Amino acid sequence: MAKSKNRNRAATHGENNYGQRLLDDALSVAGSLVRSQKTFGAERLSSFASATRDYATSLEDVPSIQNYVNLAAESVDALAEYVAETDLDEMISDASSFARRQPLTTMMIAVSLGLVATLAVRNQTSNRPSAGAARKASQPAPRRSKPSRSRAATHANGADKSAAHA
Repeated sequence: MAKSKNRNRAATHGENNYGQRLLDDALSVAGSLVRSQKTFGAERLSSFASATRDYATSLEDVPSIQNYVNLAAESVDALAEYVAETDLDEMISDASSFARRQPLTTMMIAVSLGLVATLAVRNQTSNRPSAGAARKASQPAPRRSKPSRSRAATHANGADKSAAHA
């Protein structure tokens, strides 16, 4: 009886190791995916900062606005550097502490991001024709026939025309 308990423990222990290894592998894959997306995001932010700087050079006629646009480009560049160099766990910790310090700002940022996401999804779906619209576009438009007039209406119309000519 003691041997069967030991076997059950060994089987359970092996299953736990398998589950733990599976979880570790899944977390490893997710981590590498997040790291690659983080790098992609940092590159996109850097290119946006560069485009903002290019735009600022076109604003030579309005130096005060040019200064603000350059400041915005520097801020975006700093954010790109932060994203590229900071570990994901540290970013989450920083975001959490910011949310505790600035709850109203955090809520406004979340609402703004939600609106932007909603608009992006709507634009993406409105650019794609629906199945019903595609079916309607492939079918020719129905022919519309002129409504038939009764003899009395035709006679009355003729009388109106002859009265207009007189």
